[in-house]
Amino acid sequence: MSEIVTDVYGQAVVAYFGAFGLECVAEEFAAPEQVAAADVVAYAQVDASDDEPGARAHAEIHAGAEADYDMPARDEVLSIINSDLQPDQKETKLRALKGGSAFSYVLKNIFPSLRRSEYRIDYTVREFTVEEGREIIKTRPQQLSLSEMFAVANSYETGSKEYNDVFEIAVRMYSSDPVANLNAANISIGKGDYESAKKYLSKAGNSAEAIHARGVIKLIEGDLDGAETLLKQAKEAGVIDAAANLRELQKKRDDNALFDSFNMHN
Repeated sequence: MSEIVTDVYGQAVVAYFGAFGLECVAEEFAAPEQVAAADVVAYAQVDASDDEPGARAHAEIHAGAEADYDMPARDEVLSIINSDLQPDQKETKLRALKGGSAFSYVLKNIFPSLRRSEYRIDYTVREFTVEEGREIIKTRPQQLSLSEMFAVANSYETGSKEYNDVFEIAVRMYSSDPVANLNAANISIGKGDYESAKKYLSKAGNSAEAIHARGVIKLIEGDLDGAETLLKQAKEAGVIDAAANLRELQKKRDDNALFDSFNMHN
């Protein structure tokens, strides 16, 4: 994996002034590995009138020079900076001004604060094996990704204490993740803890599996009409277990009808 880390925004300085003073800036202020990059940017020849970073660089350098009353030949420096001369011509004039003292001052006191440095960082994030994950989840679960936790859970027998424990840790560590909440809800349903299941399902999203789990709770609690609506949605979305639960729902309806009929005749 790679990242580009950027520091400050002085690239615009070099872009605006072209080759103006860049070799010296690189030599005096940049680390050796930055010199080549600085030289590349130096010859971009971006015009400040057409380029926002270039215009910003011009404004920053002008402001720096204007505010610095200790600068040798300050007025002449400002005049050269604001002129329509090409970058090479500006550099030549500044180098010649006051025996080069003005140029050296700008180089040392204004350019460095506007320089930009970029670093490329290459790194590899090693995934844990299931065996390592089994140990890490007990003491440092924050070091495991959600997918690694699921892999650890699935290495245990479904429904076992270890299996359930991993899913409960996962939902604590990733409390807003829909899949973690759905898994925790299913664990709670299996334990008969329907209130906890409802809490988890409120953050489980609207996947077909989450809809099915909500339907199962309604079926268990006796809300057959509500359960039927949800289970049919889940079945249409491809949840295989929904069909079996719909058959169970119909059995409950038949049993209820039989019970009601018995009561009527007594």
